[in-house]
Amino acid sequence: MMLLIMPEARADLLCFFRIRRCQDQIGRASNRQGGGLRTGRARGGSQANVPYVISPRNTWLVDDHFTIRWNPVSAATRYTVSLWRLSDERDERDWLVWRTTVDGAQVDYQGQIPLQRGRYYSIEVVTDTGVSSCLDEGFDQSGFELIFPEDMTVLEADLHRLPRPELSPEEEALELASLYLREDLIAAAVEVLEPFAANGANNPVVYEALGDLYSYAGLNDLSAQHYQKAGYLSTVRGDILGQAIALNGLAEVNATLGKLDDAIRLFSEAESLYRTFDNQGPQIASIQRRIKTLELAKQSDYVQPDTQNFCELSELSL
Repeated sequence: MMLLIMPEARADLLCFFRIRRCQDQIGRASNRQGGGLRTGRARGGSQANVPYVISPRNTWLVDDHFTIRWNPVSAATRYTVSLWRLSDERDERDWLVWRTTVDGAQVDYQGQIPLQRGRYYSIEVVTDTGVSSCLDEGFDQSGFELIFPEDMTVLEADLHRLPRPELSPEEEALELASLYLREDLIAAAVEVLEPFAANGANNPVVYEALGDLYSYAGLNDLSAQHYQKAGYLSTVRGDILGQAIALNGLAEVNATLGKLDDAIRLFSEAESLYRTFDNQGPQIASIQRRIKTLELAKQSDYVQPDTQNFCELSELSL
C-alpha cells in the first residue's frame, strides 16, 4: 500500500512575519484558471550530481525575460539548456522553444521567442557528460507559467503599499516577498530575499521565509540549509518560537523526502517548544496530525510515488 503524504494548507504553513499576519490569503491568484501550479511542498533539489533547475521552478513569472539557474555539477564543464513547451495535459513535450549551450550555471532568456500565457513550460539542463536535470526527483513539478494580466493588475495595486518608512530594509523585503507569493510568483519572492541571506542577514525570519519558498519550489537541500540557519540564529537569540518554526520547517522537508523517522523526531521537538507558549494550540494540533500521518505512512511501507519520465522524450537525455 502506498500512502501519499499531503502537506498542510499553504496558508497555515507560510506567513513571513513572525507575528504571522495572515489577513490576506496566500496563493489567492486566479492563475488557477490556467491549470495552476502545484502548491505546497514539492520533492527534488537533493542530488548534487544532477544539474537540477533552481530558477524558474514551480513558479509563475511576470514576463518572458528571466534568468535560468541550475545546480552546478562538479564533473561538468558545459551545459545544454532547452526550453520546452508542454502539452495541455502536461504529459509530454510538444515544442522545443529554444536551446543554447553555455559554460556557467546560468543563462538569460530574453524572450527570443515570445512565450504564451496559459501554457506550461519546462526547462531541461544536460551536462556535457550526459546527465540531465530530468533525473531530479522533482523535475515533473519544476515548470512555470506566465501570470495572467488580471493577476498582474492586483499585484501592481498591492505594490503601491511600498515603500513603507516604518519598515527596515529586511522587513520591507519580506513584505514584498509576501506580496509576490500571494500571486504564486515564487521566483520573484526568492530573488528579493536571497541578497539578504547572501550578505549574512541576522534576522531568522529571512531564512525561515527562504526555507519555505525553496521547499515549495522543490529545492529541499537549499530549504534545509536555510531552516538550519534560522534555527541557529533563533537559538543564539534565545528565540524559542523561532527555533520551533525552524524545526517544523525541517520536519516538513524530511517528510517531503520520505525520511519519516527524522521528520517525526523533528516534529516532536518542535511540538515541545510550541508547548512553552499559551497561544500555539492550533500549531500543536497541526503537528500532532502530521505525526499521526507519518506514523501511518511508516506502518503502510510508504514509498515515494513514481514520476513521469520526460527524460525519454529528449534526444539529449540519457
